[in-house]
Amino acid sequence: FPKTKRVRLATIMSQIKQKLFQLGAGNDSAGFLALLDKVRPAFSSVPALKPNSLKFDAKRNELRIQANANNYQAFEQFKNAVEKQKLTVKQGAQNTQGDIVSGSFVIRGRS
Repeated sequence: FPKTKRVRLATIMSQIKQKLFQLGAGNDSAGFLALLDKVRPAFSSVPALKPNSLKFDAKRNELRIQANANNYQAFEQFKNAVEKQKLTVKQGAQNTQGDIVSGSFVIRGRS
């Protein structure tokens, strides 16, 4: 609130709640935060897979992940771990550059 000298607590709380709702915190089945929370165990179970970028498409309710790993097996393990969380996963193309494998995933909640 750079242009305001006095800010009401209610205004701040209202804006925080609005932003959290936009991110999906107010909805258990959809939204960025809910989807990311469901994917978190998969990242923990496959430490060899390192995400480069996470993008969330709110209109499609999907999380797009670009990641690197040391081998192709890490991508398959991650896909299986995400599917155990009852999410739909599409694995994108994978490329090898030296010793590093890069690839992508599109993750959606099941309907």
